[in-house]
Amino acid sequence: MEYMSNLILMKFCLRFGDVKKMLDSSDILTIIGIIVGLIGIGVAIIGIIIGILVAIRPDIFTDFCNRVIGIDIKTIIRNAVKIGIIAMFLGLFVIIGVIARNRFSDANVHLEGDTDGNQWTFYGEVVNELPHGRGRMVFESGYFDGYFYNGHWLNGLRRYTEEGAYYYGSFIFNDETQRHDRHGRGRISYANGSYYYGYWRYNRRHGQGVSYCAVTGNSQSGNWIKGEFQG
Repeated sequence: MEYMSNLILMKFCLRFGDVKKMLDSSDILTIIGIIVGLIGIGVAIIGIIIGILVAIRPDIFTDFCNRVIGIDIKTIIRNAVKIGIIAMFLGLFVIIGVIARNRFSDANVHLEGDTDGNQWTFYGEVVNELPHGRGRMVFESGYFDGYFYNGHWLNGLRRYTEEGAYYYGSFIFNDETQRHDRHGRGRISYANGSYYYGYWRYNRRHGQGVSYCAVTGNSQSGNWIKGEFQG
């Protein structure tokens, strides 16, 4: 339970901390659809509230609308409800369009290859025959589920089967080792309850971070340099 709560929090922090990396066209359209839909609901609710207030005190609101706004109160209510309904449907159509795009486009392309010395199978979005966008890459040693750019990992969840560990965070492709290294902000959690949450540089703890060892019960919080705790 603690791991899941920390993972959810980590996903939230990474998603809103690295918006440019994390958001693709599908996310943006979905957010637009949700915003438009919420605006529609808000406008419709305002229209309904005005209608209720008018029903309670028709003299005050009718006189105010006629003298100050110059529009009949019934016209205001009708237009608010109409605009709200139209906006709600527009938002719904945008979200349905995004779902249809991901379902029937190349979002479920299947590829196979070799990365980090592991044979992999990939399901997800592809551009120029390379993983690009959302996807899941499965290895014998685990999997990576997240975001890709030109075949390389950006942000996501990496499962290390042999170590019994999960890492959620940022990656970078190391040209020297030809492997994807933990790099940037991320959290790794082990089966025994130990974890490290903070910054990485080429697979080593580097920067501010917090670690906890379930075996000894010790925790460390502070600055790390090249994998060594500095305090």
